[in-house]
Amino acid sequence: MPGEQYFDGTATVRVAGDDLTFSWSTEGLPIPPDLMTRAVSGILGSGGAPHPGSTVDRILDIVVGSRHTRFDPRPDADGRRILRERIERAVSRNEPVPFSTMWGCIKHYVGDEDQGIDIAEVFTTLRLTQLVADIAEVYEPGARISLIIEDFGVWYEDAYGRPPAVQKSITKGSLRYAEELVGLLDTVAGKTVRPYLFHETVEVDYRECIAQAEHNRDLLHAYWTAGEDCRIQFDELCAAGWRGPIGAETRRHYLTRLEKLYPAESEEERIDRVVRYLAMVLLYEQTGALRKMDPHAIRLSFYQPAPGIAQGRALGRVHLRGLPRRWCSAAMPPWTAKGCWTVEADGTVRPRIESFLALRSTGATYHRGSLGVTRAGRTVGLRMDVVLRDGRPARALALKQYG
Repeated sequence: MPGEQYFDGTATVRVAGDDLTFSWSTEGLPIPPDLMTRAVSGILGSGGAPHPGSTVDRILDIVVGSRHTRFDPRPDADGRRILRERIERAVSRNEPVPFSTMWGCIKHYVGDEDQGIDIAEVFTTLRLTQLVADIAEVYEPGARISLIIEDFGVWYEDAYGRPPAVQKSITKGSLRYAEELVGLLDTVAGKTVRPYLFHETVEVDYRECIAQAEHNRDLLHAYWTAGEDCRIQFDELCAAGWRGPIGAETRRHYLTRLEKLYPAESEEERIDRVVRYLAMVLLYEQTGALRKMDPHAIRLSFYQPAPGIAQGRALGRVHLRGLPRRWCSAAMPPWTAKGCWTVEADGTVRPRIESFLALRSTGATYHRGSLGVTRAGRTVGLRMDVVLRDGRPARALALKQYG
């Protein structure tokens, strides 16, 4: 049963020229050091060597990567052209190749005790670190990544209108998550990945941002419910800065995914979740947060793009995996997932990025675990739980509920 025994382990792996030491303790079940080493080395080595060619070609190969380093789809001809143009611009100026990405600020769905980073964030941070290191191998100025933390915890957790105590709890969880993430990035990636809070990058008051997001939601909801062919609502949405129609294929994708995640909700509730997400996408365009960081940066994302989205929203973007495909096929950002080790029904232990909601629906249980990551004398601590699918008794997964 939980709490009976803890097992310790340690492993050291060379990452971007420095030794990273991983030290862990897991409840009820050991994680072998060689398994940790293989998992981390798999992330670092999953890109493969670029083929010979010009510096720009070699960098482009690294950025595009393979199915082990990115989600489908592979950038098409227009996408590769934009990526190449941005790489060429940096190389012609002998500057680091610029990248930018958005990152959530709270672990969705989970209670306060489960807030904070876990090994999903470690996996993804290692992927970013290796991307920069691979480019530095073929181009001396290397690369830099600007990472913007979306400090909108209460919005994302659907907590507007909830009591002040609930909103305060979510805000506290958001701050904790952001602080732990910044510590992890500083420890693992150093200065090559620079984190910023969203509200540090724009000259807009937080309350104004929320008011604009609410207005965006109203516009998107009116367009969605009126139907994709409704000209009036679509024109109003485009006037606010939206690009391209939201077609039937894209709508089905979002609603089908949410039906799996929230089977008890009505379609109207699922539509509200979609338009809340899209309202933030539009807010980032309106505030120009990413453009202000660097208008020529290559966009990085950690999710699989919805089919049928407007081409302009996907060009010049690469969708990265936290874990190579051979370890985990899941397509979800670390802040929406549980990074863990899983014990499958046949006893196999493997690293995974898992949906909290899917794990809970299958009745999976877990043992608590912790991990320390040390580089150059600096250590950051985080969660490293072991999820059980083999029927053994352990802790039940609990999700955050309001009301």
